[in-house]
Amino acid sequence: DDKKDDKKDDKGKKGKEDKEAKDKEEDTEADAAMEDPKEQEPPKTKTVTRVERLSVETVMKLGMSDKEMQKAVQEEFDMALQDRVVQETQDCRNQLEEYVYAMRDALGGRLKAYAEEKPAQEFIERLNKMEDWLYGDGESAGKGAFVEQLKELKETGDAIDGRFRAFEALPDAFSALRNAARECAAWAAAPDAKYKHISEDERTPVKAECDLIDAWIEEQKEAVKGAPKTQPPPLTADVVMQRRATLMEMCKNVMEKPRPAPPKPPPKEAKEEGKPEGEGAEGGAEGEAEEMKDEEGKAEGKAE
Repeated sequence: DDKKDDKKDDKGKKGKEDKEAKDKEEDTEADAAMEDPKEQEPPKTKTVTRVERLSVETVMKLGMSDKEMQKAVQEEFDMALQDRVVQETQDCRNQLEEYVYAMRDALGGRLKAYAEEKPAQEFIERLNKMEDWLYGDGESAGKGAFVEQLKELKETGDAIDGRFRAFEALPDAFSALRNAARECAAWAAAPDAKYKHISEDERTPVKAECDLIDAWIEEQKEAVKGAPKTQPPPLTADVVMQRRATLMEMCKNVMEKPRPAPPKPPPKEAKEEGKPEGEGAEGGAEGEAEEMKDEEGKAEGKAE
């Protein structure tokens, strides 16, 4: 029995040693594999290509259909119209705003003398309220509202501004009329040869009208000077310029009178009555000789 047990122990030790040797060998191979990267490469795979038939349908579509084109055109038109309305509305608002500022400044400056104090103050208050409206409810107002508001303000402002312009235009008009009168008077008194055919009786009305105009201008200047500027002037620049046009037309009709045509020479008689043919011929020859002498004398005179 002891021998059997010893044999079993020997076998057990041997098996244990074999197992330890095998494990050690495997660890060595694993370490070697870790040290050698070639042994860690993944296994190669085989690529398989498969071909499949696909059905493809080609659809050619050039441009837009008539319906799509019409829709696109209408959309473009609507957008352009909307942009125009927005721009016109903004322009009308700007015009109203500019008028409020300009008129309010003018009433305290160049237009002050042309508006009575109470109406001018009331108008300024209206302009102030309009400015408040522009930056309040007017922010969302439409084009029509701006146009109507500007029209109402101009009904009052244009009357004041019109008086200012009427008074301011008169000095230039008077100056233009006076210069025209002096020009026509000098023209009527011109001693130039080209005016010798115009008689003194024809020139006298032009001179008289020029003298009347000088007196008329001074009279009208005094009337304008004494007129209140809060009312329209006693006459306008158009009246003055119309008188200037009338004077220039009158002078032109006289001084541009065409010269009379020179008198025609009497016709020469081909044959004198009551003389014989020979005498007539002889006289004709003598006349021709005299004419030739006259022509030679003229030629010599020119040469000298």
